[in-house]
Amino acid sequence: MKSNTHYWLRKDGKRLDGAVHGDTRITPPADEAFHVYGVWWVDPNTIKFYHNGEYKFTIHPSTEYDERPFRRPMHMNLVTETYDWETPPTAEELADDSINTTYYDWVRSYVLVKKPSGG
Repeated sequence: MKSNTHYWLRKDGKRLDGAVHGDTRITPPADEAFHVYGVWWVDPNTIKFYHNGEYKFTIHPSTEYDERPFRRPMHMNLVTETYDWETPPTAEELADDSINTTYYDWVRSYVLVKKPSGG
């Protein structure tokens, strides 16, 4: 399970990347079973990652260019991508919808609300 945070900005004509990553092994591998992934965006500088209800790791986004990089509302991207640590698929595999499709059973997003005092 590889996860990351990153943001880009331009300064003096250069593209700066504030990328930070985290990862953990999951068993069985992602393509062999149903998995539940969770993220708790605690604050602008703390993001906790979970797998099947178990805490795995925390990412603290880079503050090299911005002391509170994730302070604005965000959105979710659900993607399937190929990365440089994987063997790229062949043209035949890409054309085979029985193996190149990702299914999401459900996606939920919550907002943490403080319990009212006195109750």
